[in-house]
Amino acid sequence: SGGYMKLNVDCVRDGLLSVEENQTLNNNYKPIPLTLEKLYRVARLANYTKCDISYAVEKLGEAGLLKTNIKWNLLTNHVIVIDDISYEGHEFIEKIREPKIWKKTKDISSKAGAFSIKLLGTIAEKVALSFLESFIP
Repeated sequence: SGGYMKLNVDCVRDGLLSVEENQTLNNNYKPIPLTLEKLYRVARLANYTKCDISYAVEKLGEAGLLKTNIKWNLLTNHVIVIDDISYEGHEFIEKIREPKIWKKTKDISSKAGAFSIKLLGTIAEKVALSFLESFIP
């Protein structure tokens, strides 16, 4: 239908957390590539469409938070494979893992009308810092 794709920010967060939770290592402690098909079946992502998930993964790849690869096959033309979470991806996960911080990050970004992945990371970092300051006497 060639509709306009909108980035679902909750799917971005849940997608990253799902990759982290479902990544397995081989005998050489290297991550075994994860397919989108496997992600579609993850309980955390049950409320999202395949379209939301694949778009979020694609954008996370473009943003450099996931190391993605496109494998071609005759049946489905192309399959996005997630090879690993990058260093930046792990940093991002730590900023948005805490639900309270994530909720506030989303509130701020929707007020600002800005939903880029980079900006979400920046906002989350500021929210996390102010959250931390409340613990410092």
